[in-house]
Amino acid sequence: MVKKIFKNDRALFVFLALLAIIFRYPSSASPLIGDEAITLTRYGPLSWEEILFNYPDTNQHTLFSLMSNFGLYLWGDSELVFRWPSLLAGILAVPLTYKVGLMLCESRFAALAAALLLAGSAPHIHYSQSGRGYALTVFLCLAMAGLVCALTQKSINFFGAMRSCAGFNPAEQCVFYFSCFCFWLIKDFPVR
Repeated sequence: MVKKIFKNDRALFVFLALLAIIFRYPSSASPLIGDEAITLTRYGPLSWEEILFNYPDTNQHTLFSLMSNFGLYLWGDSELVFRWPSLLAGILAVPLTYKVGLMLCESRFAALAAALLLAGSAPHIHYSQSGRGYALTVFLCLAMAGLVCALTQKSINFFGAMRSCAGFNPAEQCVFYFSCFCFWLIKDFPVR
């Protein structure tokens, strides 16, 4: 049965997601401390316009704050609701690591090893349980790497797709274009 799970990508995705949940869900509803509490008190009461167009300090994680405030609006005040973007991104990053690893290495073993390492990574577990934007950043970087790999493996209009996916901030666009350029440079190098 174990061999069947590891040969079926869908079952493997479910297995990796469940493993991530087992490590990340406990203590997700614990009291807010440190920077989490600052994030909630500073950016929780703000409107989406204020979060999006004002950047008063480096403690602000804009996308996390928008998603967290939306969750607090829908489901009410609780620590788990405040942390839902980090928790969900941390859980989904584990099977996404497998998928991106498979696209990059074309080795099921290497992709599974990378996903299992991320599933048990203490810093990533901490980021997934913390009301900050770090787990969301890891997930979005993996998603971007997967997108770039998918676009380079299929003959899609690569640069047209990059323009449509670029962020709002010019600095983010520069990082995005540079990352895409690096993936474009190394796409033909064999990885064994």
